[in-house]
Amino acid sequence: MIANTKQAGFILLNPYHSPFLDFVFEGITLFGDGLFTILFCVVLLFVRKRYLSFMVFVSFALSGITTQVIKDFVSEARPALFLQKTNYPYFIDHVTLHNYHSFPSGHSTSAFALASILAFAVKDKKYTFPLLIFAMLVGYSRIYLGQHFLLDVSFGSLMGVLFSVLAWMFFQSFYEDLR
Repeated sequence: MIANTKQAGFILLNPYHSPFLDFVFEGITLFGDGLFTILFCVVLLFVRKRYLSFMVFVSFALSGITTQVIKDFVSEARPALFLQKTNYPYFIDHVTLHNYHSFPSGHSTSAFALASILAFAVKDKKYTFPLLIFAMLVGYSRIYLGQHFLLDVSFGSLMGVLFSVLAWMFFQSFYEDLR
């Protein structure tokens, strides 16, 4: 991010596209959708993980609201608009490309909020690295699909982690007592 412009960094991170990768990243990006996190919270409720569901929801809601407020104040162009006068060849035809409100990435915020809370909560810490990798793949999917720049994804990821840490710190003692 420091060594390249937004445009150069975006192009550098998207050197190759294929129909298979298009399909894979279109699927992966869904895990950063707010609806997925809400459904995940509902599933946690059904399997009697009420407090974990609550912590996921609080982390998701606080980070998501903050991200949306920032988006309203910072009207950054998305890659499709930013690169419209270039010959960038990898925008995917059937993926809806928006023009503004690129900063920060809401999908990255949601994915990292969920992954962080789950990483804190799992007893077996060997699952924390796969959770992080999966959240990173969601973030990269936003770049691959032409929705965000690296700065948008990085800041959104940071927001998700930050609010997860705050939620965990605030509610951890209650969670430990219930476990």
